[in-house]
Amino acid sequence: MGDERRTESEALFEELCRQHNVACTRLPRRLDSKQPDYELVLAGHRIVAEVKQIEPNDDDRRFTKELLRNGMARQCRVPDQMARRVRDAIKRSRQQINAYLERRPATPAVLVLFDAARNGYTDPYAIQVAMYGWECVVFDGTRIETPLTVIDRGFGHRNNRDVREDKNQQLSALATLHEGWGIDTHERVLSLWFYHNQFAAHPILPEWWSGNDIMHFAFGEKVPGQFQDWCSATKDRDPNRGHGDAS
Repeated sequence: MGDERRTESEALFEELCRQHNVACTRLPRRLDSKQPDYELVLAGHRIVAEVKQIEPNDDDRRFTKELLRNGMARQCRVPDQMARRVRDAIKRSRQQINAYLERRPATPAVLVLFDAARNGYTDPYAIQVAMYGWECVVFDGTRIETPLTVIDRGFGHRNNRDVREDKNQQLSALATLHEGWGIDTHERVLSLWFYHNQFAAHPILPEWWSGNDIMHFAFGEKVPGQFQDWCSATKDRDPNRGHGDAS
């Protein structure tokens, strides 16, 4: 794949592809920077992938330093602020992916995101808020009651979401890359968790890339009165149980 210097996330992603025998070709850098990082071949299908990482900011570094020094630390985590780091990565990948799609239309595209800050930015709820926005509760305001009557729970129309019917359809899925250690074996494990965009113009099918360390999640049908959540698109596993790793 060449001798060009890799970021941590790119080196880990290439290693994961080798482990799964996935054909992974590094795309050459363009002078206009309008080029994703990789072309993959999954089950005979060409996929384009852009790999980005979330770098630690001052608050992340303070939190990590305090945690290592004291064995515990406090940090105020606002979901939308956490999700903003993910939305920034989606926005920065848009130009690169779209430039590729001008040359090769109808190619499924994935943004692979690695949390180099190792501070929860790629947790399932942070990804949900980044992609689909804030959750809201709708109350019946026609009558004064105690308690108030809830009409519905779900995503509002103006809720800071980054994927919808008319936005970011080029993004087939956002995948989070994780470096961890096996619970029983304590061996190093690389895993990739796909969060599929329900509005994608060209979806990626879970069976194209499967395995013990490859997970696929999507939103199920909306049930009136209930919030939506990630559901496994492959097998029964809850993404909110965590990755068992430090990233």
